[in-house]
Amino acid sequence: MATKNIVPNADGEGQLGTSSKSWAQGHIDSITGTIATAAQGSITSLGTLTALTVDSVIVNGTTIGHTGDTDLLTLTDGKLNVSGKIGIGVDPTTLLHLNGTGDAIRVESTNAGAGGAQMDLLHFSASPADNDVMGAINMGGYYSGTSSAYFGAIKTVATDISARSGELQFFTNNSSTFTKQLTITSGGDVLINATSKHTGYTASTTLKVSSNSGDYFPILEFSGNRDANNGNQNAMIQFWNKTSTAVEVGRITSSQGSGVNYGELQFATASNGTLTERLRIKSGGDVTVNTGNLIIGTAGKGIDFSAETPSESGAGSVSTDGSLLDDYEEGTWVPVYDGSTSGVAAGYSSRSGVYTKIGRNVTVTCNIVLSDKSGPAGFARISGLPFAGVGSPAWSPIAPVFNNLSIDANQQGTGAQYATNPFVYLLITEPASGLVQMGVAKVNNTTEFNFTLTYMTNT
Repeated sequence: MATKNIVPNADGEGQLGTSSKSWAQGHIDSITGTIATAAQGSITSLGTLTALTVDSVIVNGTTIGHTGDTDLLTLTDGKLNVSGKIGIGVDPTTLLHLNGTGDAIRVESTNAGAGGAQMDLLHFSASPADNDVMGAINMGGYYSGTSSAYFGAIKTVATDISARSGELQFFTNNSSTFTKQLTITSGGDVLINATSKHTGYTASTTLKVSSNSGDYFPILEFSGNRDANNGNQNAMIQFWNKTSTAVEVGRITSSQGSGVNYGELQFATASNGTLTERLRIKSGGDVTVNTGNLIIGTAGKGIDFSAETPSESGAGSVSTDGSLLDDYEEGTWVPVYDGSTSGVAAGYSSRSGVYTKIGRNVTVTCNIVLSDKSGPAGFARISGLPFAGVGSPAWSPIAPVFNNLSIDANQQGTGAQYATNPFVYLLITEPASGLVQMGVAKVNNTTEFNFTLTYMTNT
């Protein structure tokens, strides 16, 4: 059929149907122009529209677009642009406001590569500065009726804006007090209820736990879930040295004792790559040092026995002057035969001395063989004790074995350390006169002085 046109008498005149009498259906190949009409019950297809101006868009009785709302809703190149707020299930109070039951947001990625779904919180400020909050996630809800509050939050804060350094801050609400509880710094330090780490050490990463203000203290708790078997490990702290191959260099282990309500602590260190238990604290309090020595690193410190109650079976009274065992040592000393007024022995065939000191008690042994007695004058002595004595007790006798002295058959050589003197008085016991000092004339060129002595010292 030849092309036909329906042309009005004048521009703007004529219409197809009226508001009271409409066409049931129509098929139009193309329209160039503007469709301005009342609401239609059904438009199934408009074909390809090169330009469409809609005066009003109404969905379920609600107007969502109008020519008076500039760029409220535009669709360009497959992108939907909305100027204003979007609410799903709610009259929006923010740019995007969702209300409903179940999961509110789900993001799926179809990326064939390694990257997954991503959500960005970006703060594009014209004047960025340190301590700007770059993004925050607040979590809360109703606590009474329709009264709401934030119960927790996660924030990203720019700590050095020029260096692009930031930290994560975690907040909780405690009785209406919103408090920062945990911080992960830009350097990787984890601060629990603290604002900074101790700067006395060079550490790449630090975990610091501090208590709240007031009379509180922090707790680091490890909870195991093991069967009731003796020796089961309940918790463990491992220390590693990160080299080309990671090596465990230390370990603290909490293990089960004879029952579920009993526990032990084991401490292990590594030597040349081998981890060995060094110390164990049993559930009853016994401490076992498996390898190595127990070293007291500060003078005057030691093992304190003050919990021990003093006891004695005699009729006298008991007093305790000290319960600290603060010294043990072994060594040698050089005994010297000399006189009370002057001189030392000219020669020795041999001489030696050793000592053991336990607390304030000193035990010495002496072995002297003279080869030339000349030199000493006055009363004979053995000098050179490793420690000075004390004023009380005043006398500490020796256990002697002397030989080649010029004494009578009824006389016997002996000796004693007296008061604070660092030497031994050599003595002679006689039936008639008792105990007297030994003169140097009693000593010969081949005399031997052998004895043991235990005495007290304040050193």
